[in-house]
Amino acid sequence: MIKAREKSGISQAELARRLGTKQSVVSRLERGAFSKATLETIKKVADALDLRLVLKLEHKKVKAAS
Repeated sequence: MIKAREKSGISQAELARRLGTKQSVVSRLERGAFSKATLETIKKVADALDLRLVLKLEHKKVKAAS
Protein backbone atom coordinates (compact mmCIF):
# COMPACT_ATOMS: atom_id res chain seq x y z
CA MET A 1 0.00 0.00 0.00
CA ILE A 2 2.84 2.38 0.80
CA LYS A 3 4.50 1.81 -2.57
CA ALA A 4 1.20 2.29 -4.40
CA ARG A 5 0.47 5.52 -2.51
CA GLU A 6 3.97 6.88 -3.06
CA LYS A 7 3.87 5.92 -6.75
CA SER A 8 0.62 7.87 -6.99
CA GLY A 9 2.48 10.86 -5.52
CA ILE A 10 0.11 11.50 -2.64
CA SER A 11 0.66 11.81 1.08
CA GLN A 12 -1.00 9.86 3.83
CA ALA A 13 -2.99 12.98 4.65
CA GLU A 14 -4.25 13.26 1.06
CA LEU A 15 -5.20 9.59 0.95
CA ALA A 16 -7.03 10.00 4.24
CA ARG A 17 -8.91 12.98 2.81
CA ARG A 18 -9.93 10.93 -0.22
CA LEU A 19 -11.11 8.13 2.06
CA GLY A 20 -12.95 10.45 4.42
CA THR A 21 -10.86 9.39 7.39
CA LYS A 22 -7.86 10.50 9.44
CA GLN A 23 -4.18 10.26 8.52
CA SER A 24 -3.61 8.04 11.57
CA VAL A 25 -5.98 5.44 10.09
CA VAL A 26 -3.96 5.38 6.86
CA SER A 27 -0.77 5.06 8.90
CA ARG A 28 -2.16 2.05 10.78
CA LEU A 29 -3.22 0.40 7.53
CA GLU A 30 0.23 0.95 6.06
CA ARG A 31 1.85 -0.58 9.15
CA GLY A 32 -0.04 -3.79 8.50
CA ALA A 33 -3.18 -3.40 10.56
CA PHE A 34 -5.19 -5.01 7.76
CA SER A 35 -6.48 -7.77 10.05
CA LYS A 36 -9.40 -5.57 11.07
CA ALA A 37 -9.84 -3.86 7.71
CA THR A 38 -12.76 -5.01 5.63
CA LEU A 39 -12.52 -5.88 1.98
CA GLU A 40 -14.65 -2.79 1.34
CA THR A 41 -12.02 -0.62 3.07
CA ILE A 42 -9.25 -2.10 0.93
CA LYS A 43 -11.38 -1.49 -2.18
CA LYS A 44 -11.85 2.15 -1.14
CA VAL A 45 -8.08 2.51 -0.79
CA ALA A 46 -7.58 1.03 -4.26
CA ASP A 47 -10.20 3.37 -5.71
CA ALA A 48 -8.64 6.39 -3.99
CA LEU A 49 -5.29 5.45 -5.54
CA ASP A 50 -6.94 4.88 -8.94
CA LEU A 51 -6.03 1.20 -8.79
CA ARG A 52 -7.96 -2.00 -9.39
CA LEU A 53 -8.24 -4.42 -6.48
CA VAL A 54 -7.41 -7.99 -7.49
CA LEU A 55 -8.33 -10.78 -5.10
CA LYS A 56 -6.84 -14.15 -5.90
CA LEU A 57 -7.32 -17.50 -4.19
CA GLU A 58 -4.63 -20.11 -4.67
CA HIS A 59 -3.97 -23.59 -3.36
CA LYS A 60 -1.69 -23.75 -0.39
CA LYS A 61 1.70 -25.13 -1.26
CA VAL A 62 2.25 -28.62 0.04
CA LYS A 63 5.65 -29.23 1.60
CA ALA A 64 7.53 -32.21 0.25
CA ALA A 65 8.12 -35.03 2.71
CA SER A 66 11.64 -35.21 4.08
